[in-house]
Amino acid sequence: MGSMKKFTKAEVDVFLRRKAKFEGQFKEMWQDLKLDGIICPIFPHAAFRHEDSDELGFFAYYTMLFNLIGYPAGTVPVTEVLAGEDLPTAYADAHNDIYTRTLQHSMAGSRGLPIGLQVVAPKWKDESCLALMQIVSDLVKFSKIPDCAKLN
Repeated sequence: MGSMKKFTKAEVDVFLRRKAKFEGQFKEMWQDLKLDGIICPIFPHAAFRHEDSDELGFFAYYTMLFNLIGYPAGTVPVTEVLAGEDLPTAYADAHNDIYTRTLQHSMAGSRGLPIGLQVVAPKWKDESCLALMQIVSDLVKFSKIPDCAKLN
């Protein structure tokens, strides 16, 4: 914690005012589009290994926006990493950079990890978010008994 920057009251005030302005603009856009909710990715891939978090942690931006502005969001598993999809050679892109290599490393052995969608509702509409999550779950009908539960 010692390396965290300390902000002045004036800096915090500026941030909070900018945040409030952005929240208002986001709410207005949401209302203009007449959205009940959004179904979107959680992450561009399955969960990554802890040791890869320095390189891949920034992918959390898929969820950060809704956390920042206080919109309720939840996740619904829709499939899982299948055999063959967990091989480092299963993923390639035109960049072939540190992120590509780290994704390939993290994918090794990921067979069976859940792949999900994020469901988001307007601020203060937590019940709507849960209802939308149930609708997605009912439509997808994804079900998996974890390997550890089969031992009992």
